[in-house]
Amino acid sequence: MTRYESKFIEEIVVKIRRSIPKLVHVGDKIVGIDENVKQVKLLIDAKSDEVSMVGIYGIGGIGKTTIAKVIHNDLSDQFKHHSFLENVRERSKDDRGLLQLQEKLLCDILMDKTMKLSNVDEGVQMIKSRRYLGKVLIVLDDVDCPKKLRFLADSPDWFGGGSTIILTTRNKRCLNVNKAYSSYEAKGLAKNKALELFCWNAFKQHHPTDNYVDLCNRVLHHAKGLPLALVVLGSSLFQRDEEYWESTLDRLKTIPLDDIQKVLQVSYNGLDDRCKKVFLDIVCFFKDWEEKIVTKILEGCRFHPKTELKELDDKCLISISDGFIRIHDSLQEMGRAIVREKYPENPGKWSRLWEYKDIESVLTTNMGTKNIEGMFLNMNATAEPIKLHVEAFKNMNRLRLLKVGPYMVRLSQDFELPSRELTYLEWSGYSLESLPSNFNAYNLVELHLRFSCVRHLWEGNMDARMLKILDLSHSEQLVDISSISSAPKLEFLLLEGCKRLKSLPRNLHKFKSLQTLSCTNCLEIKSFPEITENMGRLRVLDFSGTGIEEVPSSIRHLHGLEDLNLSYCQNLLSLPDSICCLNIDMFHQSSLVNLSLCNFNFKEAGIPLDNWCLPSLLRLSLQYCNLMEGEVLNHVCHLSSLKELDLKGSHFSIIPAGISQLSNLRVLNLSHCKNLQQIPELPLNLRILDARGSNRNSWINSVRYPHGVFRNPRIRIAIPKSCGILEGISDQSRGNCLELPPNWYENKDLLGFAIFCAYVESEFVGCSCYLTIKGNGKQENLGSFSLLSKLWLGSDISDLACIMCYTKAAIEGKYHSNQWTHLMASFDSDARVEGYSFHLIYAKDYVQIHPSMVQASSSHGNSSINGTRQFFSRGNSSINGTRKFFSCGNSRDHGSPIEDDYSNADNKRSPIEHSPVDESHHKRFRRTQD
Repeated sequence: MTRYESKFIEEIVVKIRRSIPKLVHVGDKIVGIDENVKQVKLLIDAKSDEVSMVGIYGIGGIGKTTIAKVIHNDLSDQFKHHSFLENVRERSKDDRGLLQLQEKLLCDILMDKTMKLSNVDEGVQMIKSRRYLGKVLIVLDDVDCPKKLRFLADSPDWFGGGSTIILTTRNKRCLNVNKAYSSYEAKGLAKNKALELFCWNAFKQHHPTDNYVDLCNRVLHHAKGLPLALVVLGSSLFQRDEEYWESTLDRLKTIPLDDIQKVLQVSYNGLDDRCKKVFLDIVCFFKDWEEKIVTKILEGCRFHPKTELKELDDKCLISISDGFIRIHDSLQEMGRAIVREKYPENPGKWSRLWEYKDIESVLTTNMGTKNIEGMFLNMNATAEPIKLHVEAFKNMNRLRLLKVGPYMVRLSQDFELPSRELTYLEWSGYSLESLPSNFNAYNLVELHLRFSCVRHLWEGNMDARMLKILDLSHSEQLVDISSISSAPKLEFLLLEGCKRLKSLPRNLHKFKSLQTLSCTNCLEIKSFPEITENMGRLRVLDFSGTGIEEVPSSIRHLHGLEDLNLSYCQNLLSLPDSICCLNIDMFHQSSLVNLSLCNFNFKEAGIPLDNWCLPSLLRLSLQYCNLMEGEVLNHVCHLSSLKELDLKGSHFSIIPAGISQLSNLRVLNLSHCKNLQQIPELPLNLRILDARGSNRNSWINSVRYPHGVFRNPRIRIAIPKSCGILEGISDQSRGNCLELPPNWYENKDLLGFAIFCAYVESEFVGCSCYLTIKGNGKQENLGSFSLLSKLWLGSDISDLACIMCYTKAAIEGKYHSNQWTHLMASFDSDARVEGYSFHLIYAKDYVQIHPSMVQASSSHGNSSINGTRQFFSRGNSSINGTRKFFSCGNSRDHGSPIEDDYSNADNKRSPIEHSPVDESHHKRFRRTQD
């Protein structure tokens, strides 16, 4: 399986998991929010078919976002489609940002990460056109102007009946201009709740200790019931003595009561100098960045980020959740105000620059000074490129961090960049043939020059002893990288799409720290470098799409290699023993996890297959390798650890029966295997099987369900809908409701049920099925699962059907009674569902094969199938073609279902988490209050 398809599969897993209501992160100690939540809910008519649009307004830090998050989490299980868009103000400063928000909104409600739009007007039309999805729940957090609403959620007419749209804003005018929104002003905390929230942060309990009661009341006087101020001040006073409290109160006395930023700044002033610098770097540059990436950059700046980030997190000046660094807007504004404080009208003397207008002013007038430590010029589609003078950076000799977005500057040939302190340099589309002659790489840790025009990095030998990451991807003029020999600590070398690069450094083995080497689509690279010494840290090696002609046997020195991609190497004539015989002596118990050999000709290549010793291999891709029956397939069946196997486009007619022994296999791709005549018993834990484009007879004549598919609790199969699969089923539904027979849970002849779903071609592909069990007036959700995805199946679905097989054992024991009498299935899809049917599957259905075909006919407004079987469709369409279900042997009873990594069919709504300080039943996951 190729790296890209493996990535697609991972995205499918994420998509399936997202079919359960996704709860946004709120916090642990949420106090006093119930009344605000109650008042907002009164403005939402959840039982009505009308669209509810509610705006929550108030000052920063009052708790607007927390209110919206709690309501989102409380209501999310009532909606199949929902989206929470955070930081709308920050993320929509131009049309590009608005476009990305529209894409995120559509991706969320359609559950399709591939959504791309060309402009915001198209986005508006696309949002409107999704009314057919029914009711949606959308939260727009921190909207700052009415214009944003016109592109995201302007009118009730955009959404299906019963939808709920919530926005938060500091600008009440957003709600005054758009009359569709009801408005609610968020209220601060009452004194008793304010004291409780403060104490949870200052004392880690809900009340103050005896000596601090008066001190607490004096702090509350300055916080004015603002949750953010209470959290930040409380955290800064945790485990501090009375003298420190008195000192803090003295500073608070000098601050006007309505100046919240100055109140928050008291906590910042209590930090040591290193924490202050890290905090300012975050508020100016790294908000919402991944913690791992920021940690690497800050380490390069000689900070100790694990210590500083923990200190900032403990003091609630930042939060780290899901691996990302978050910061409240009010705290970000406070930090940026500190940067501007001394020289508000002279950005050339600030320590950090982040706004286009300020950077343009400094660079075009040569007003930069030694004060400047960081400058991030992000891409701005509406801004004119800045023409840089030769000496624009001359005086910035303390510059540590520099990022320039694509097409944001125009350079002269004699451009200079003299700072010796430069640690992080990212310059997309850099336009010169090399870095400046006075460039100094001594402290450089990361260098990103994607889509650049460089032919080589720099002149002569440059000391780059600290360099760890070098990304020159898609630099199509690059011809030489020999200068990286002076970077002994290099960990990541990314050269994807460098089409003119002909060779790698001969001393590649000297890079002992190298972890990833990617040369994808470097067409001119003809030789694989000899590796004469052990390189134990190299994990990823990607030479796919290169011109290499052979792989040296010295590859055995890559003792830690986990991911090897040699796909689509058209000139590769042979592979060494080291590829197939990855034994203990060569690979230290075979570290290889992913192996991709797509389009490799096993017939012509010299490749010994006597001993495929790959006990750790999880993913193997042999797409279009012209595989026939015999040696290769037989050896594959001994790779017991495999989870994903891609045999797409193979020429074999029979798969070895030994494939059923691959007990860990979850994904099997047999699509476009034109000669395939027989599919044997399937592996027990298989979850995804793609057989589109394969010989239809392999399905009609070969699949044995009880020993194959129907021992798999939840398997999804993609097949051509024209192959004929429905005939021979004794019990088909006449709609989306399936009646369960008496004592169904004890009937050993009942294997389970199957859902057949067919599509017509559509731009966006993906479908979720929602299962419900009913009885005695009750109805409970069994969960949902994704049937198929464009990411997995590709763009062609003109002849596409999907089958979901669900065993009886997959239904939880608590439903095993005659109280439950019916199963129901419902679908949503961004492709039109042409039809679906719901079937009970009995062992007797597979006693013999039924060769006859059943033709479907359609008429306007209804659907029918001539013959003894009826197929039930949604809307006004039917499926034309032949239908036959799979034949199988004897039934087998199975115990508890196996956990399914690729499905969430039995997932439930996450249990409600009760706050220890509040009797509310809201789900709460995040510390911040706005």
